[in-house]
Amino acid sequence: TAITVGYNYYGNWTGNETQSNGDLPLWQRIAVSTPNQVLLTIRLIWRLFRDRRVPWTVKLLPLFAIVYILLLPDFIPDLLLGFGQIDDLTFLLLGMKFFVDLAPQEVVEEHRRALLAKPSGIKGG
Repeated sequence: TAITVGYNYYGNWTGNETQSNGDLPLWQRIAVSTPNQVLLTIRLIWRLFRDRRVPWTVKLLPLFAIVYILLLPDFIPDLLLGFGQIDDLTFLLLGMKFFVDLAPQEVVEEHRRALLAKPSGIKGG
């Protein structure tokens, strides 16, 4: 029988059984939680971007990060495979983080609760 398991946005274990974070080895906790957190963060950002209660000036942050990645010259050339993508990833992650941090926190929490109330779609068994 399949049950929905995983870690929620805050890193807490969710599922039908009574398993806590401490019951799994660290590498398994990271392997399970990181993809879920990335997916939830992307969905949160999309929801916040579409929400009219978030000021348009705050919505410019992720757009600037994407424009930097696509158009502006890099601090580290992309020809250096691996190293060249670090500054792109850094700007993208900072843009996402600042966007969520500067959005009205009551709106952020409302969307986080809504995302966590829906099943994650990850099945284990």
